[in-house]
Amino acid sequence: MRKLRRRSASDWNVGGFIGFISQDTTISNCVSYSKVTTTLSLDRPIRTGGFIGTNNGSTIKNSHAAGTVSATQAGNVIGGFEGYDISGTTEKCSFDADKNTEMNAIGGTESAGTNDISTEATKKVMSNICVDYYGSHDYNTDEYIVDSQPDCTNDGSKSYHCRRCDSSDETSSVAIGKTGHSLKKTDKKDATCTEDGYEAYWTCEKCERIFSDEAAENEIENPTVIGKTGHSLKKTDKKDATCTEDGYEAYWTCEKCERIFSDEAAENEITAPVVIPATGEESGGASSDNTPSDSSNTGSDNNGTSSPENSCESSSESGNSDQSTVPKTADGTDVALMLALVIISGLAFAAVLVVLRKRENA
Repeated sequence: MRKLRRRSASDWNVGGFIGFISQDTTISNCVSYSKVTTTLSLDRPIRTGGFIGTNNGSTIKNSHAAGTVSATQAGNVIGGFEGYDISGTTEKCSFDADKNTEMNAIGGTESAGTNDISTEATKKVMSNICVDYYGSHDYNTDEYIVDSQPDCTNDGSKSYHCRRCDSSDETSSVAIGKTGHSLKKTDKKDATCTEDGYEAYWTCEKCERIFSDEAAENEIENPTVIGKTGHSLKKTDKKDATCTEDGYEAYWTCEKCERIFSDEAAENEITAPVVIPATGEESGGASSDNTPSDSSNTGSDNNGTSSPENSCESSSESGNSDQSTVPKTADGTDVALMLALVIISGLAFAAVLVVLRKRENA
């Protein structure tokens, strides 16, 4: 058994453990930790491998390459374990793929042999070295190392680990109890006319999973939605304005949220009903330019009184039932008749007085 940590060569066959082996040679249980770099510039490809440059018909068993492999000359043949194969044989060998990404185990082949070379992570290569080179792991039985952390619902584990490769001794594994959830409640949010709500739910502050129940038995992806209810509208009919009072347009009130709208579809929310202003009073009589009014246009009769049409005041009076029973006062014709009667009566009275005086004198 042999291990190497440094390797330099000036030949066109370069390996971390050996550059070239020929037929009928067997290498077993060896390891290379070497950082293999080829800086030569030759007129032929340089065969470079993490463990061996060229294997020409020989056998390599239970051996591993733990270092890095590189070359500066374009066209070189590079392999993570073996640079070049000529009918060679490898059994249960490995190389470090973490350190040599996107690199094949064998760089090139003249005539393929029988090869068993695994591409492994650094930790696995080191474990292989412990078993094949050292013969066993060197477990530290004074300290447990955590292999997996427990979570809210699953146990974790810890075990003894190898001092060299950090491999776990599965026979020493001990469970670490699950922690359980740490739940925080989010209260129910009621739906409104226009917005969804949700049912109460519980969130674990450790694992951030959510549940519909306090016992954390029913896990859910999202809170349970309570759909929005929509408006329940009641119409208030339009009120026309009067001479002295404002009116308003029709509007709709939601009996749930008490918001008001100018339309039945509840698309136009308003803060108050739309006001229809009072009409005000209109006066009759002569026009402002002192031109006599045309009765056909102003609505006045021959006596100059105002017509009730288009007049708030006249409309008000015509609507009073008591006004219709009040007798009319005398107009101009009645006065002349009365004067005539008075004059006739006076003349008759004077005639009587004359007749009486004549009789006395006689």
